[in-house]
Amino acid sequence: MEAELLNECMVCGKLVDQAQGIHLLQHFICNECEQEIITTDTGDEHYHFFVERMQLLWQDLHLERVTP
Repeated sequence: MEAELLNECMVCGKLVDQAQGIHLLQHFICNECEQEIITTDTGDEHYHFFVERMQLLWQDLHLERVTP
């Protein structure tokens, strides 16, 4: 039953309690990654990694809009 309460973070891949993060569309982002995304400067080397991961959300949003 414990596994049902865990979600995989789409950014870091860790299994985290679902209460310790946010759900966006069908994706989950843990609190640690959320804070890192929010505070990462655009010049930081990790910025482009976060952009790539967030593109998954946009792709899903686009698919939801075009799929009847």
